Amino acid sequence: MKTFLSQIMKILNSRFCRGEGYPRPKRARIKSGPANIHPLCAVAGCLFLIILCAGFTGCSNDSDEDIPTPELAPITLQQARDFMVFAREMQTEAAGSTPQPVAWSMVNTACQERALAIQYAAANASTPLDSEPVIMRETEITEQHVSAMVDHPGIDSASINISGPLISEQTIIMPDLTMPAGDPIPIHWPDHHAAVVNVDGDLMVIDPSTGDEPLFIDDWAHSFVDDSVECFHMDEEEYQKVWSYWLSVMSPYELPERPARICGYTITPVFRFRSDQDPQFDQLRWTPSTLETQAGAFEWLM
Repeated sequence: MKTFLSQIMKILNSRFCRGEGYPRPKRARIKSGPANIHPLCAVAGCLFLIILCAGFTGCSNDSDEDIPTPELAPITLQQARDFMVFAREMQTEAAGSTPQPVAWSMVNTACQERALAIQYAAANASTPLDSEPVIMRETEITEQHVSAMVDHPGIDSASINISGPLISEQTIIMPDLTMPAGDPIPIHWPDHHAAVVNVDGDLMVIDPSTGDEPLFIDDWAHSFVDDSVECFHMDEEEYQKVWSYWLSVMSPYELPERPARICGYTITPVFRFRSDQDPQFDQLRWTPSTLETQAGAFEWLM
């Protein structure tokens, strides 16, 4: 094998592969790849790549289809649309409080809690949907209740977690539908969370913070990531590297090495933000209090 490899390397380092002694047309145009490659160089290069890929996992053919994804019972697009309207109207009630609306518009803070709230609304949804909004009451969130929601949800859902160069602009719309004077507010944040449902075999995102319609994952991601940046479905290890990088970029932490792929997402089971987690019972229980604090801040801002 060493002798074979050395012969290939000799070919690749020859004057033909360096572009010496091989006729060059004056106006050659090639759509992709180096121009004027000698056929022997091309064969040698292919053999070299095959050997490398056979010996190293870095050339893996794994695709996002190999990444475990929660299995969700399907619903129709109309059911998804109806549920999104239903979820937007949900309320929270912290212990000792009264039902409060959710400040969906504060997109870059408390998105984990809003994702949990959407999944809570999905788990407690009935068919047909109730005319009254679901109320997420802190006092009703017990371990038994959470287990029942996981095992027997009204609508199956899961978490979607994305990290990358999340940048957007936000325009405040007043209750009378007027907009304050001035430019939109630029916002940026390192990660975002929402819920996904299975719509006739395709995963679609339910995120009242970014829109009024269920969106395919790529459309949702590019509502706050520039179209020039591709976002990939990642395993947990790669996603954590991307998340750590952007968390450092948007904070005073020391920058780690820039990842090869700078935008990615994971899809994790309901009430979880990592595939190796149990349902986040404590975070679910404090979600009403967190979202009510956020709603109060949003009301003050308005």
